[in-house]
Amino acid sequence: MRCDFRAASSAPTGIALRLSRCEQRSYRSSAATFAGWGPLVRQAMLLYERAPARDPGKKMTPTEIKLRTTSRLLVVSYEDDATFEYTFEYLRVHSPSAEVKGHGPGQETLQTGKENVAITAVEPIGHYAVRLVFDDGHNTGLYSWPYLRELGDNMASNWQSYLDRLQAAGYARSKSE
Repeated sequence: MRCDFRAASSAPTGIALRLSRCEQRSYRSSAATFAGWGPLVRQAMLLYERAPARDPGKKMTPTEIKLRTTSRLLVVSYEDDATFEYTFEYLRVHSPSAEVKGHGPGQETLQTGKENVAITAVEPIGHYAVRLVFDDGHNTGLYSWPYLRELGDNMASNWQSYLDRLQAAGYARSKSE
């Protein structure tokens, strides 16, 4: 993906980033192709290669990202007219970081006490992801475009699974402020 970020607006209640001039490219290749790249980019690209095939008609690159601080939502729009409103808590508890996901299956850490977490910044990472900075100090997960889209497409089932895990652990969520 090659996309350029530009600020669309900056209001006290939110920030919008527009992605423009996007061009689709195929990154499927061999490990040798990424040998000279930085270790994080190389790792991300190799993980992308191993990812299950996606619906080619589904647009993964956002066209607009809006941070709504008052309503505590990250609103992401796509070329295929899909728009998802992610709550800050949902994004925090589904962070792609090793702190949350672990380093392999079965190593996930149940995130509790995140009902009132806020996103303080959305930082573009290259042309393939954003880093969300949370007010609890968490900022290590890179939300790739395909991962953000997957979180949107599976929001209802992901959220219910999270609530079920909380209940099984005996944790009662507090009301959001």
